[in-house]
Amino acid sequence: MLNFDEVTAAQVSQLVADKVNEGRNLDYKRELPSTGSDAKKEFLADVTSFANAAGGTIVFGVSEAKDANGKNTGIPDLVVGLQVNLDAEVLRLEQWLQTGVDPRLPAHRFHIVESSPGCKVLVLVIRQSWLAPHMVATSDSRFYSRTSAGKYPLDVSEIRAAFSRTGDLGDRIRRFRDSRLAAISASETPVPLSAGARLVLHMVPVAALERNEVPDLATWAKKSPAAIDGTSMGGHFNADGYVSYAGKEAQGRRAYVQLFRAGFMEAVEVCDGRVGAMPAFNVWGWDEDILKATTRYAKDLRDVGCSDPVCVLVSLVGVKGYGLPRSAMRDWGGEPIVMRDVVTLPDVLLEESQRGLEGHLRPVLDGLWQTFGIPQSLIYKADGTRDANFRW
Repeated sequence: MLNFDEVTAAQVSQLVADKVNEGRNLDYKRELPSTGSDAKKEFLADVTSFANAAGGTIVFGVSEAKDANGKNTGIPDLVVGLQVNLDAEVLRLEQWLQTGVDPRLPAHRFHIVESSPGCKVLVLVIRQSWLAPHMVATSDSRFYSRTSAGKYPLDVSEIRAAFSRTGDLGDRIRRFRDSRLAAISASETPVPLSAGARLVLHMVPVAALERNEVPDLATWAKKSPAAIDGTSMGGHFNADGYVSYAGKEAQGRRAYVQLFRAGFMEAVEVCDGRVGAMPAFNVWGWDEDILKATTRYAKDLRDVGCSDPVCVLVSLVGVKGYGLPRSAMRDWGGEPIVMRDVVTLPDVLLEESQRGLEGHLRPVLDGLWQTFGIPQSLIYKADGTRDANFRW
C-alpha cells in the first residue's frame, strides 16, 4: 500500500516500471468510474473490499497489459493519465463514499499526482478499518472483502465473524484500560507517585491489537516525551518498555509517561490540592493540557511506527470526595461532589490524529467538566467551535 499521507509521481512510475501486479492491496483502473449506478456500486465494492481486508490502493489512470484473449492481466502497462477535472471528480467520488458506505469509512485519502507534464493520475489509499465490515449501501446491500485474486462478496458466516472481530477489538481496548486503572489505584505504577488523585490518559493504536504492530523503543527513548503538562525530568527503559517522568523522586514523582512494548501508551499526572478541608481537582486549564498532550503523543506514536487510528481514553483515579476549586471569575466550584473513586470518560477514536483534534476530543473534555458539576467544557462556544478568546 502506498503512503497514506503522501504519494509521489516516482512511486506511481515505479509500480509500472517494476510491473507490480494487482493483488490483495493494489488495483489499477484505466479510467474513473462513470456516473451510472452500476459503476457506482462497482467503485464502492472495490473500496469497501480493501477497508474490510488489509487496506490497499487504487490507481486510476494506469492501463493494464492484455493477454491473448484481450483480457486484463493485472500487470500495469502504461500511465495513460486522466483528462478530466480531477478536483471535481474527487468531490463526486467522496460524495459516493459518504452516502454509499455503511458505516462510513474511517480513513481514506485521495492523491492527485502529476506523473509527467500534463499527465495526471488519481490515487486512492484506503486503510484497513477497525469499524469493518463496511456495507455497500445500495439496492443489493452487499459486504465485500479481498484476496490476492481480487474482491469477493462475504457470505453470512464471514459477515458474522467480521462483526464479532469488531466488537471484540473495542472490548480488548477497554479491558486493557481497566486493568491499568486497577494497577494505578493499587499504586503499582512504573515509578512511585506522590499522593493525590490521578489524571490518566491512555492512547492505544488499533494496529497494535490487530496486527501486533510494535513501536521503535529506541526512538521513543530519544524523545523521552514530556508529561501531560509539558514538563520532564528524565526517563529510562523498564520491564514494560520505556518510562519518562517529572517531579522529585524523594517525594514521589508527579507524573510519568509509559510506552509499553505492545504499542500502548499511558500518561499519568497527579492532581492534588486543597481548598480548606476539601480535596480539590483543579480542572481549570486541563482542557488545554489534554489537547496539547494528545497532539504531541499522537505524533510521537506515529514517529515510532504506530499508525492511526488511535483510541484515546481519559480516566480519573482516586477522585472520590474531590471538588472543583472556585473560579475567581465565575460562580462555580467550591464543594466536593465526586462520589466515585474511578471515573472513565468517553473514549474517542482518532482516525487521523493530526487533524481536527479539538472537535474529536470534545466528548472527553465535556465529560471531565461534567464530573465536577459543570455542563460542558468551557473552551467551546455554543455552536461547538473553539472559543479562542475564553479566559479562566
